[in-house]
Amino acid sequence: MSVLSVVLEHMSEELIVHVFTFLTPSAIVKTMQLSKEWKRISSSDRIWRSLCEQRWHLPQRMMRPSRYGVHTYFGLFRQLQASHQRPQGLYSTHDKPTWGHSLNEGVETWLALGHRADCKTIPINGKRYIQLRVIVQNLSAAEVLVDASAIQVHYKNGTKTTAMARNPSPGATPAMEPKILAWNGRVGGDIADGHLLLRFFEFTVLSIYVECEMGCTFEADFLERAFAVWVPMMRRGHCSDLSRCRCALIPDHYHHFGTIMNIVDESIIWSRYSEFAGGFMVLNCKDRLISVSSHAALPARYLV
Repeated sequence: MSVLSVVLEHMSEELIVHVFTFLTPSAIVKTMQLSKEWKRISSSDRIWRSLCEQRWHLPQRMMRPSRYGVHTYFGLFRQLQASHQRPQGLYSTHDKPTWGHSLNEGVETWLALGHRADCKTIPINGKRYIQLRVIVQNLSAAEVLVDASAIQVHYKNGTKTTAMARNPSPGATPAMEPKILAWNGRVGGDIADGHLLLRFFEFTVLSIYVECEMGCTFEADFLERAFAVWVPMMRRGHCSDLSRCRCALIPDHYHHFGTIMNIVDESIIWSRYSEFAGGFMVLNCKDRLISVSSHAALPARYLV
């Protein structure tokens, strides 16, 4: 019997599971390559079920591996990760369409819209605005700072627009400064200085408003003209590749980076929106209402 086997034999299952709570999923996968004993321990359902719960916050009925065609929670973790499943919670339920996604340097982001029943953008003082909901989750061990006030929308014509820092006019509604709609699936709050800190597996839903280009009457018009959304971030520490990063020129001991979410293809946009005569548009998304009896005139897929 090897020394490793003797050590593992005298370690209780509770202790082993507790030790693995200090490791990231990628580190646990690496331990599987050490030996058969470590592979058996590292594949434990207790370890990977806990990781699935921490990362995705799914209800119990959606946490069954067989639902996704796998037999273990390690397989479930890989399946959800490969499908870019976003964490579930307040303002990030899975019936909301995702219009953009990105995974960069251990941070995963998704883009949704603050959808309105008439599918229109918000008119204020002759200009039009739209609410973006940016879901950000930190998958790395290091803490990440998100600069919500500097989020930008890049349009296909080369122009850019930055998140609104304040209302465009006194008394304008809704309040348009960046806000935290939800934090780890629960009610959020205000952002004091435009920055928010995310630790390992923490996620947030940010609300920002941006000014639309001329002619963007509907949400679909904005999505069709937008190219990508840039989310700037920073992480304490030095850069690993100075040939691709100029953070050494910024003396603040942070690694400055970001993630770009490309907007989905136009064919996907128009497969989710339907336009009718008379300037009427609907989002082809299943309604969250329990009953559709009060909206019998429209098919269920048109309810918003």
